[in-house]
This record gives sequence, structure tokens and C-alpha cells, in this order.
Amino acid sequence: MAKALDVMHAANAEAAKGNWDGVRAFFHEDLVMYEADSIPYGGAYHGHAGHAELKEKQQQAWANNVIHPITYLGDDNHAVSITRKVAIARATGRPIDVHVTSWWKMRGDKVAEIRVFYEDAGAITAALTP
Repeated sequence: MAKALDVMHAANAEAAKGNWDGVRAFFHEDLVMYEADSIPYGGAYHGHAGHAELKEKQQQAWANNVIHPITYLGDDNHAVSITRKVAIARATGRPIDVHVTSWWKMRGDKVAEIRVFYEDAGAITAALTP
């Protein structure tokens, strides 16, 4: 069985290349991703199609989006990343610089659940709102 932290690192390496199909290869077909309801693209996204929808919304929202890794923790079934997101809102030109924590839960060798927590979700919404 793949360890969650190894899967997170491998999926993030694909994301850094912009290879979203490569990222989705690590995801269970029944994946559920949760983004904070208080941000413009918040809510629950289901399956590979939901991941594609979320990535499209994020790409429409942000320019110059860079994720800086800070630390990773994990065991066989769970992984947590703490990162720093630096980006510019396309709609307003406003920059953000916030810490983001992502929690991943495995089912077998695939990621089944992802929950994303923003240090300051209000800053995300403020940057994106014209």
C-alpha cells in the first residue's frame, strides 16, 4: 500500500508541472475535495470531474499562482501539507500571500478525501471580489 505522504509528494510533483491528468491518477474515482464555503470557488467537488472543475475555477481566479512548500506530515492513511500561496487575482489585480493547510485521506492506494484550510479565507475573498 502506498503511504499517504509519498502519494502527496508524487501528486504535488505532477501539479508543479501542470500535469492535472497525472495528479488525478493518484485520486480515487470517488474523491471528494472540500474548499472553504466562504471563498468564491468554495464547496465540495466530487470525483475526477469535480477536481477538473475546481482546477478550472482556480486557474480562472488566479494569475502567477505559486505554492511554496513549508512542511509535510503523514502516515500510511493521512497526509498534511502546510504551504504558502502567493498569487494575483485576475479580476482585481490584488495580490495574496497566505498559508494553506491541506489534509488528505487515503482509501487503499488512492486519495479519497481532501480538505483545504486557508489561514485567512477572508483575504482570498477580498482579493477576488471586484
